[in-house]
Amino acid sequence: MKFHIYPTDRRWFEFLAAQSEIDEVNFWRPGGKARFTRLESGELLIFRLRGSDKIAGGGVFLHTSLFPLNAAWEAFGIKNGVPDYLSFSDGLPSLKDSSLRRQCPLIRKSAASF
Repeated sequence: MKFHIYPTDRRWFEFLAAQSEIDEVNFWRPGGKARFTRLESGELLIFRLRGSDKIAGGGVFLHTSLFPLNAAWEAFGIKNGVPDYLSFSDGLPSLKDSSLRRQCPLIRKSAASF
């Protein structure tokens, strides 16, 4: 099985790991200029905590889309890794424009957190 390791924000990961009722997550990154092109549906995405060598978990990649900030929140809600829209929009303090696009690859939360 092919897999990819991506640096992951610890707060994003810990928030989502605590959400037992969700079965998929939105692994987003700011900018929205390009899609995750190295990933194909069904491949494993491994989460490495940013600033460390610790592998924290992973999931199965489903697909990627580009969404305006508000549409990403409407589509995924807490699956974005934060409890509310304000936390989501303030995730990048220097970028307040609600038309910002965030890249939104959807990950099936099927792999264990470790």
